[in-house]
Amino acid sequence: MEKQNANSRQLDFIVRRDRHLTEAMGECWHESNGRLNCKKCESFLYAKSPNHISYNNEFSTWEGFGKLWRWGQQQEWWEEFVGCLLEPVIDKGTLTHYRKFDLDFIDPDKFADALYEFVDA
Repeated sequence: MEKQNANSRQLDFIVRRDRHLTEAMGECWHESNGRLNCKKCESFLYAKSPNHISYNNEFSTWEGFGKLWRWGQQQEWWEEFVGCLLEPVIDKGTLTHYRKFDLDFIDPDKFADALYEFVDA
């Protein structure tokens, strides 16, 4: 039961994150009107495949990662965001350079989480 609640909380967070980022991108977070259209933008809603019924951005996928990466690079705050991911290298008390950002962020969820935290701040 506790594991199920933790999974539910994680799923709720992912939906909130993806919705917030989608809206930050200026796109509609689609909600069905009970038929085949979005009740906000009237777009036709369709399943991505027979086993996949979501019609919103999913930034936990590599496709979503690419879309979010391309969008982020076009934003005026991109350099500041990337700067937050850089690791400073200090030698004898002096900043000498920055190490490239942590490769852990080349992961759809970790990148989306970091961008969500940055955009939401």
